[in-house]
Amino acid sequence: MEEVGHEQRNQSEDWQRVDARILGQILAAQNLLFVLPDKARIAEFFSEVLGQVPGVISCFVCLGDLPAPVGAASEVCSECVTLRKKEEAMSVMPRNFSCGWTTREGLPSIRLGTNEHTFGFFIFQTDTSGMVGPYWPFLNNLANYVALSLENRMQKLLLEKARDELEDRVKKRTEELRQMNERFSQLNQELEQRVLDRTAQLEAANKELEAFAYSVSHDLRAPLRHINGFLELLQQRMEGTLDERSQHYMTIISDSAKRMGQLIDDLLTFSRMGRSEMSKRPVDLGALVQEVIWEFGPETQDRSVQWRIGELPLVRGDWAMLRLVLVNLIANALKFTQGRSQTEIEIGCQAGEKETIIFIRDNGVGFDMAYAGKLFGVFQRLHRADEFEGTGIGLANVRRIIQRHGGRTWAEGVINQGATFYFSLPLDLAPASVTPQTADSARAETG
Repeated sequence: MEEVGHEQRNQSEDWQRVDARILGQILAAQNLLFVLPDKARIAEFFSEVLGQVPGVISCFVCLGDLPAPVGAASEVCSECVTLRKKEEAMSVMPRNFSCGWTTREGLPSIRLGTNEHTFGFFIFQTDTSGMVGPYWPFLNNLANYVALSLENRMQKLLLEKARDELEDRVKKRTEELRQMNERFSQLNQELEQRVLDRTAQLEAANKELEAFAYSVSHDLRAPLRHINGFLELLQQRMEGTLDERSQHYMTIISDSAKRMGQLIDDLLTFSRMGRSEMSKRPVDLGALVQEVIWEFGPETQDRSVQWRIGELPLVRGDWAMLRLVLVNLIANALKFTQGRSQTEIEIGCQAGEKETIIFIRDNGVGFDMAYAGKLFGVFQRLHRADEFEGTGIGLANVRRIIQRHGGRTWAEGVINQGATFYFSLPLDLAPASVTPQTADSARAETG
C-alpha cells in the first residue's frame, strides 16, 4: 500500500510539473496532422513542436526515407535502408525494427508504428534536468496517433491504387468487349448476307434446273412420238416380211421408246414437285394407304401378298403429294419382292419426340447399306435395269416431297433379307389423333 501511495504521489507531482501551454501544443499538433500534405512536412512540423518540450534540446522525426539525423553516420542508417520497403508512397520497416543509431548513442526514441508496420521514430536529444519525464505519456500517445494516421494514409493510397487499377482493367476490358461485339456484329452481318446471297443463288439455280428439265422433257416428246409413229408404220408395212432377228430389233426399239416416254413423264413429275403449290389439309394416311393398295390390286392378283397395316395417324399435308410418296414406296416394295413366293409388306408408324415416322418394310432383295446414300438421288439405281425396271426418279420424288413438308427420308436394308423405307413428318403436321383400323382392313390377302 505504501508503494502504491508513493507511485500516486509521484504521478501527481509529474502532473503538476506539466506545462499546460506545451501540452496544448502537443494536442493541437494531433489535429493539424490531417492538413499536412506529405511526410517531409510532417517530420518538419513535429520536429519543431517536440523541440519545444521542456528538457528536449532537439527532436528529429525519422520517417524512413528522409535525410539521416544530424550527427548520424550514413553507414549507421544502412540497416534501415536495407530493410525498408515501399508501400505506395510510404516507406515502412518491419514491425519489430529498432533504430541502431539511437541505441548506440543512447538517445531516447519513440517508435512510430502499428501492429503491422514501423514508419519511423521520434528521436530526442535531452538535457539532464529530467523535465521531459512528465511528457513521455503524451509523447507516446502522439506517436501512436501519428502512426495510425500514416497507416490510414498508406491504406488509402493502396485502395486508390487498387481502384485505379480496377478502373483501368474495366475500361480495357470494356473496350475489348466493345471491339469484340463490333467484330461479331460485323461477322454476323457478313454471314447473314452470305446466307442470303447463297440462298438466292441456290433458288435461282434450282429454278433454272427445273425449267431446263421441264423444257428438255417437253421437247423430247415430239421426236419420241415420231419414233413411235414411224415404228408402227414400219411394222405394218413390213408385216410378214421380217425375219425373227429383225422383229426382235423392232421390239427392242419399241420397248426403248416406251421406257424413254416413262422417263420423260417421271422427269416432268419431278420438275413439277419443286414448282407446284402445296395445298395442305388433313390427310387420313390409313385410308390413303388402303386406296393405294387397292389400286395395285390388278398387278398383284397373281401373287401371294400379305399386308400388315398398323394404325396410321391423321396428318396435315398435300394429299396428292403424300399419295405419290406412298405410291412410290409401295410400288418399290412390290417390285423388289416379286421373286418371293410369299411377299410380306408391313406399313406402320413410330412416334418420336418432334416427328411422326412412317415406315414401309418388305422381305425383298434388300440392298447394301454402303450405298444407302445413293437411294434418293435422281437416276440412282442399285440394281440393273434388266433385273428390275424403273427410271431411278421415284425415290428422288419421295425425298423432295417429304422435304417440302419439313420431314426427312432414309432407308435400311440387308441384302436378300428385305428393306425398310422411312419418312417423317413434323409433329405440327402430324396430330396425335389416330385412325382406327379394322382387322379386315389391317390385313388384306391378295393372291
